[in-house]
Amino acid sequence: MATRNRYMQIALQILVVLLLVAVGVAAGWLLYTTRDAPERSDREAVGPLVETMTAQREDVAVVVNGHGTVEPRVQAALVPQVGGRVVAVHDQLAAGGFVEAGETIIEIEAEDYQLALDRAATDLAAAQAAEETAEAQIAEAQATLADAERELQRTTQLLQRNAANERDVERAQLAVDLAEAGLRQARSSLSTAQSQASAARVAMQRAEVDLRRTSITLPFDAVVVEEQVSVGQFVTAGQSLGRVYGTEAVEIAVPLDDREVGWLAEMPMAMSRNNGAQRAQLGSAGIDGSGATPVVMAEVTGEFFGRYCEWRGRVVRTEGQMDRQSRMVSVVVRVENPFEEVEVGAVPLMPGAFVQVAMQGRGLEGVIAVPRYAIHGENRVWVADDEGRLRVREVVVVRRERDRVFISEGVSQGEQVILSPIGAVTEGMRVRVIASDNEADAPAADQEAPDVAQ
Repeated sequence: MATRNRYMQIALQILVVLLLVAVGVAAGWLLYTTRDAPERSDREAVGPLVETMTAQREDVAVVVNGHGTVEPRVQAALVPQVGGRVVAVHDQLAAGGFVEAGETIIEIEAEDYQLALDRAATDLAAAQAAEETAEAQIAEAQATLADAERELQRTTQLLQRNAANERDVERAQLAVDLAEAGLRQARSSLSTAQSQASAARVAMQRAEVDLRRTSITLPFDAVVVEEQVSVGQFVTAGQSLGRVYGTEAVEIAVPLDDREVGWLAEMPMAMSRNNGAQRAQLGSAGIDGSGATPVVMAEVTGEFFGRYCEWRGRVVRTEGQMDRQSRMVSVVVRVENPFEEVEVGAVPLMPGAFVQVAMQGRGLEGVIAVPRYAIHGENRVWVADDEGRLRVREVVVVRRERDRVFISEGVSQGEQVILSPIGAVTEGMRVRVIASDNEADAPAADQEAPDVAQ
């Protein structure tokens, strides 16, 4: 009986559940069939939010940028022209030392060269004395010849009057011949004495030069790079004793693409031999602002000893050939007086430094400058029109720089150039514009959007 009651309870529970499910389904169906249909409305498409800049035409002075290593314009080796023992060296003859023009850097023992000079002076005095003696002998021989010639003439006249005989005439003629021979000998002696005196003068000049060369000096202010000599050392002619460089000017060879060279305002290039007037521009005095050729100024910058430094220079020439590997042309920039202190604690522009160089370039008139990342592909930009639609424009790019591109045609004054990247671009798509010309807030260049399909 208990088992039967338990089965009846289970059946009753199942029946209640089925009843509840049936009621729920019926209620849902009733609600679905009696609901009101929702009203339909068209939503306006919303384009992406973009930042723009207003296109402004302006005149731009192009700056050609490059970099290079500073090299001294003048370098020299300390090489003696005479040999001997070193008796003195300059106290600044050490790496980094400064030597003024005309100061004795190295002094070689001069005793032997002084003796050679004294000996040459003695030889010259003897040769000059012999020259004077020969001149006196010539004068005496000339007087003797004149007397003999007068005697010959007198004897000839006496012979014509029968006051002398042929023998007297012969004796007078012999005297003339002897006088002429004496004159010739005297003149030969003078020529020999003159040759000896000339040789003695050359020897004396050589001895004077050798004596001066015992003191090694420089015609320019210089900084010592290295030294290889000390007091007491015996040196020979031609031996390298050290290296220095001049402080008057330094030069920087800046490798540039040939297209960049063409942007320089004025450029002294290699030219034919016949063009002497232009060839003179290649010299140190050729581009000094005083002639018809403008000076191409350059700004040299670098960070040294923890500070930012600037120097002013000028372009003086291009090197005579292109690099065979890179096909670059090196433009030489010269900085005058790089060691001159313009202010207390100023940093000199030392050789070996790696610097940046900004050179004066040609001007561009009426161009629009846009960030480099605003250019898509080779020559396309995106413009937002007055209706908030994106337009793709083909533009004429006249110059590209690292951060900017200059456009001459394709965008009008006052148009809104889109700076923001857009994932998918179609012509005429709607965009929402943020009116701002602040490029600092624009997206980074590495976020450039894909180009629109043409």
